[in-house]
Amino acid sequence: MHNLVGVYAYVDPATLTYVIQIVAGVFIAGGVAVGVYWRKIKKFFTKDKTVTKHEAASEADRNAAAVAAEEDIEA
Repeated sequence: MHNLVGVYAYVDPATLTYVIQIVAGVFIAGGVAVGVYWRKIKKFFTKDKTVTKHEAASEADRNAAAVAAEEDIEA
């Protein structure tokens, strides 16, 4: 059989602090990502896929800007 030899290891107290910082950073980054994309996430999971007034207005503005740009190019 194999002879088992005791292993002595020392974990620096700062190591636990680094682990806590990494875990906290991951949660904070995840929270920021969810916060930034919350409207898209919410819309994805809801069955009602209607366009909000704000989205419709911004789409209309983009369309108007595209038409104006095409008119400038043609002129």
